[in-house]
Amino acid sequence: MDDRLKAVATYVETAFSLKRSPELWYHNLVHTKAVVKHVNEMADFYHLPDTDRFVLLVAAWFHDIGHLYGSMNGHEEESVRIMENYFRDKDIDSSLLVMIKGAILATQMDREPNTLLEKIMRDSDMYHLGTDEFCEVDQKVWKEIESRTGGVVMDKLKKSLSLLNQHCFYTDYCKDRLLLGKEANKAFLKSSMKGK
Repeated sequence: MDDRLKAVATYVETAFSLKRSPELWYHNLVHTKAVVKHVNEMADFYHLPDTDRFVLLVAAWFHDIGHLYGSMNGHEEESVRIMENYFRDKDIDSSLLVMIKGAILATQMDREPNTLLEKIMRDSDMYHLGTDEFCEVDQKVWKEIESRTGGVVMDKLKKSLSLLNQHCFYTDYCKDRLLLGKEANKAFLKSSMKGK
């Protein structure tokens, strides 16, 4: 890892440790590090050049930092603002900042990722939907939403199933590895709903 990436990792880790937010059951440093890991896996798989890997890793580190300083809605834009502020006094090409911004914003649910980097970033952020960690992570997501909104979410299983039905993976890497797991998670939710 080059020095710039080490500095980014340290900055984000420090932000999460200094601004402890117990209501962040899911959008926390554990999730951030998981996204960093999946971005690295896919960068290896696609034999990405160092510049593209740098863009993805910076985006992965910063993509949810906005949760620490604002509401759930619009946290991506806040994450971009924090990232741009971080690089303001550092020597970095402006074209890289544009790519990093695009990768962070690609994690917005209503946004269609366009470039391979944006698709990798989006899939890394939603990776758990196709794994056997889905149920545990899903509970954390709902716990966080309830903690942050102060309300009780009704029909969680139905809403989680709706998310899985609407979601798609964008990279062949994730399609090949995670689609079967996602179908298994859908089947589990359907069977759980029958038991209610």
